[in-house]
Amino acid sequence: MKLLLLPLIAILFLPLPLEANAENKEDPAWNRVTANFYLMGGLMTTCFAHKNGLISDTEKEDLMRFNIGMHRELHEVGEFYVSDQVDKFKKVRKAFPDCYRELK
Repeated sequence: MKLLLLPLIAILFLPLPLEANAENKEDPAWNRVTANFYLMGGLMTTCFAHKNGLISDTEKEDLMRFNIGMHRELHEVGEFYVSDQVDKFKKVRKAFPDCYRELK
């Protein structure tokens, strides 16, 4: 049951392609929003899985690196890249205070 819960939670955080969003696809601001959705969803899912004992500390760190790398690939606006990551980690730490203790 626990193994099925993680993929379902991950799906909830993925942005759905809608026709209304298709026109914004080439907009750098839209790409920034999409990159931040993926980062926030990935980090929240990772922390939830770690809190519930579904993944180990090593797996949590690997997933964190993967999410940061994906954010870097999707993020087109360089000046907001680091500040967006800091903002998302702060929000995740509010929901899961024990998840990324090393990033205080």
